[in-house]
Amino acid sequence: MNRILCIAAVLLSFIFSGCATLEKQAFNRQVNTAITKIVILEPAPSTGFGVVVANHPALAFGLIGASIYTVEMSAKSNSLDRVMKPLNWSLSADLAQELASELTAVGYQVSRAKVKRDGFDLLSSYKAIVPLDGVLDGADAYLDVATRDPLYIANSPTADYLPSLALSARLISVKDQTLLYREDFNYGFAAQGRHQPIIISAGATHRYPSHDDLLKSPETTLSGVKDGVAILAKRIAADLAQNKVSPVTLLPAAPNVAIPTAAAASTNQAIIEPDKVVAPK
Repeated sequence: MNRILCIAAVLLSFIFSGCATLEKQAFNRQVNTAITKIVILEPAPSTGFGVVVANHPALAFGLIGASIYTVEMSAKSNSLDRVMKPLNWSLSADLAQELASELTAVGYQVSRAKVKRDGFDLLSSYKAIVPLDGVLDGADAYLDVATRDPLYIANSPTADYLPSLALSARLISVKDQTLLYREDFNYGFAAQGRHQPIIISAGATHRYPSHDDLLKSPETTLSGVKDGVAILAKRIAADLAQNKVSPVTLLPAAPNVAIPTAAAASTNQAIIEPDKVVAPK
């Protein structure tokens, strides 16, 4: 998926937030005690960093405005990606490594495998998977993980830029392809999205007043998404731990961040800030 299509997909996910069938499944620790070895099916490699400005005035002017907006977002995305590339950071590799480390820490035997995917989506079938790299033999369950390009999103042309990661996770029994766990997460920018994800806020240190501020220090900008990868991996490991672990204790202490979007008012999702949990009503 190229950068422009990725931006379009993100914007459409904001607009059409209720048009998909939800797949949610909490992990049952009491029933699934025999699950001891997990193979992480690594997400598709990202194509680079992107920038999105929501509620842009150009979008009110039909096709001409949309064209202007697309050119601007493409230019912003390309300039950010250009300064980030020398860091040689891979979202898919970092996420797989963090997940492996955290799942090992809660008691699982963990291995990783690269598999062929159609775009960034979760796999549609788990029968006869042929790994491109890695070994699937001996696993009790597959942890399928999907994400998209890492983004920085502003809620308007005058709002701060926040990091944005979207992650989908599905745990499947190797024996009979039974669904054992399914959840979606958004880290950073609080967009509800069509999957009604659990939203985990970024710390106040990861807010950038302008696009130029994103470009000043690539290492600092990268820390905004790297911190999110670590937090998401800890949360998933907590969800799957055979001995229940509170996800609150796994998140680092940081000031709460008020994000001015409709997601914070939603009543059908959990919004997790680094020092508290707001449960669904």
